Amino acid sequence: MPRGRKKTAVHRKAGHRADGAGTAAAQVQAATGAGTAAGQLQSTTDDAEEPAAAEDAPELAVAASKVKLSKTEAAVLAEIQASSAPESDRDIIMELCTTNGITSLTAAKAIDCFFFGVPRIPHLSVFIKLTRVKLVDQMIERIEGLDGCVNLQELWIAESKIKKIENLSAFTALKKLYLYSNQITRIEGLGELTELEVLWLSENRIRKLQNLGAQKNLTELNIAQNDIEFIGKSLDHLQHLNSLNVSGNPIATLNEIAHLSRLRKLRHLRI
Repeated sequence: MPRGRKKTAVHRKAGHRADGAGTAAAQVQAATGAGTAAGQLQSTTDDAEEPAAAEDAPELAVAASKVKLSKTEAAVLAEIQASSAPESDRDIIMELCTTNGITSLTAAKAIDCFFFGVPRIPHLSVFIKLTRVKLVDQMIERIEGLDGCVNLQELWIAESKIKKIENLSAFTALKKLYLYSNQITRIEGLGELTELEVLWLSENRIRKLQNLGAQKNLTELNIAQNDIEFIGKSLDHLQHLNSLNVSGNPIATLNEIAHLSRLRKLRHLRI
């Protein structure tokens, strides 16, 4: 992690499946012979020798008939097959359902992903009732795949490779946004997020405080470990701000810190 900061913001989830247990997505992988973007997973099948015709069956629903799935897993798999998710995303979505205990795409309200090494955000719009998404320590480079998640209130895409804040305008109900430990160089793309209360942009490559005009309801802002030298009047409108972390920035002078005295509700300051 950059600049020696310990990962205290997130308690990582350890893999909780026993060795060799396998998941529904991994079993499907074994039946089709296809790689899965969710990682190399062990799998089990009931019959090592399958009819040659199975090699010509690309659909997960067909593959599922070759492995032993629970009724719940089979129902979720069928729901994924009938959804608008691209075929290339379905194995990842199935793995997310398995590890999060999701039994219905349309009922799921939260998804956590801490240990897969996911290369991109899959088509999470199939989870129409999501209110929280946590994607931490992944290989994700872009914010995408969330267009239909209009009920989202909390979003984490942290410790990844995000370079730009984008594609967030639909999330007008979003209250908490965590984009720390990425490769972001500019604060932007937040204009529609007027309900935002918590924003973490620490450990990025941001050089300037800007484009926070719509965030008048912010109570917590973490911009530690960036390349910010000047504060000026850039935060004056954040009159509900209670907690601010600007530590680890090359703040030019103590006069810059003095500007923060205009934030009347500020109670917790780290410099």
